[in-house]
Amino acid sequence: MGRYNDINTNDWQSYSNIWTDSLWLIDRRDNSGAHGGVYHGNFVPQIPYQLLSRYTRKGDWALDPFMGSGTTLIEAQRVGRNSIGIELQKSVVNEAIGRICSENRVGTIANAYVGDSCSVNVAAILEQNGLQQVQFVILHPPYLEYYKVF
Repeated sequence: MGRYNDINTNDWQSYSNIWTDSLWLIDRRDNSGAHGGVYHGNFVPQIPYQLLSRYTRKGDWALDPFMGSGTTLIEAQRVGRNSIGIELQKSVVNEAIGRICSENRVGTIANAYVGDSCSVNVAAILEQNGLQQVQFVILHPPYLEYYKVF
């Protein structure tokens, strides 16, 4: 197995579910299970699936500070990873929790929090989950006008 993932690096080309090329062309969004595609800023589920599969191991923790409808948390559960999501809008979190819970896999944890990712106390959230760090952070910022980076 790989140092940072569950992939056998001696046999990486045999994984049909992990894309090994550098260009990901996605014909259509995965709408299976809890994925509905109704949220305005929806993340294509195949992207967090590929990233979590490539760069984390089963049982690792992923943080999505722009959780939105919970796509990353759903995919984390599907691949056996724990996850924490932070979303600005309480109504979006409340709506997402049902979908996230419907994908619950035995042995995984998925926790959603309401907060502004620019100012939320991430250390306190990690502490609530018994963590000092996560193994992976995935960023899918919603709108540049809300989060100035320059």
